[in-house]
Amino acid sequence: MKIRKERNHEMKELKDYLDKNNISLLELSRCTNLPYMNLYYSLSNGNRKRELRISELFKICDYLGLSVDELRNKSKHTKCQ
Repeated sequence: MKIRKERNHEMKELKDYLDKNNISLLELSRCTNLPYMNLYYSLSNGNRKRELRISELFKICDYLGLSVDELRNKSKHTKCQ
């Protein structure tokens, strides 16, 4: 499924960003009040059986001081193909 692969790729990008900036899931959990296991199953579990909820993504972005677009490393305006 193409959509699932894209979501997995985006979650991997988020996990890579956290790793690059030395932000552990434990720190993220404590600072966002999101359950550690939810973060683990969404971001670190190789099967990624749990998708990150949009409300969780917003809390993570607020903590990181980034917009969703900045986190995704995309411009806000993209051309339709």
